Amino acid sequence: MSDEAGRYTAEHTVMESGMEIRELKHLLEVKDKKIKELEKEIVQLKSLDYPKSEEGITLHFDDDDKSEDNFTEQLSFSFNQE
Repeated sequence: MSDEAGRYTAEHTVMESGMEIRELKHLLEVKDKKIKELEKEIVQLKSLDYPKSEEGITLHFDDDDKSEDNFTEQLSFSFNQE
């Protein structure tokens, strides 16, 4: 009887290990896919022609940013006026 219990425990341990291995392989495949997508995005971003600052930081200006700056320049607030 103890031999059957031991065999049962061993079989389940092997099955659980197999399930864990399959899960880890799946997670690895998902991570590999994400890495490839990010590498493609990096290549695309590097191919864009953005102006660079002296420190090597890429600067990018949208027309929307300019219109927002114009809007904020028009605003003025006064505090503690009597």
